[in-house]
Amino acid sequence: MENVEKEFTPEESLQLISQIITKARRNIKIAGFFFILWGWVTVFAALTCFFIIKYFCSIHLYKYIDLGTWMAWLIPIFIGCVISIIHGNKLKRIERAKSQIGSIIQVLWFSNAIVLTLAGFISYKLKFYPAPLILIIIGLSTYMTGYIIKFNPLKYGGIIFWISGILSVFILNEYQLVLTAVSIVLGYLVPGYLLKHSKD
Repeated sequence: MENVEKEFTPEESLQLISQIITKARRNIKIAGFFFILWGWVTVFAALTCFFIIKYFCSIHLYKYIDLGTWMAWLIPIFIGCVISIIHGNKLKRIERAKSQIGSIIQVLWFSNAIVLTLAGFISYKLKFYPAPLILIIIGLSTYMTGYIIKFNPLKYGGIIFWISGILSVFILNEYQLVLTAVSIVLGYLVPGYLLKHSKD
């Protein structure tokens, strides 16, 4: 017996696409915790790094600046990773069915984390502040997530990151950290909270 594929009308196709996008957005809302967690981790790390640079310079502890700035990032990121693993394991037990779109977004952000790590390493070896690279990379993932799930605040967030990436080139190195924190709040946290509390 031959398999007969059902032909969808244009209206049925649009309805199916809408259902898939709604399902993906719902799954992302469940995992919205990660948007908020990593947003605050980044804001805290960037501002802590900025104050360490300014404070250590003011009391002439220049030899400790490098260690302090690394710890300002590594400690919050480590704590964020531990919390993410614990929360992720909880979600696996109560998680709704995954959609293909949800899996694509998961891979997108995992790739984003790898590229950010590489950008940080490259900037360290070449001795320049990574803010422009980081903001542009985060902007791409944020914009694409918003585009895929049809959520405009995330797309606007991505645009904010791109603009901030350009502006950071014209700002003194340590103040790029402040710009990064502000960009995370406006381009990542605000859309993240809006997504968390949005209707399906």
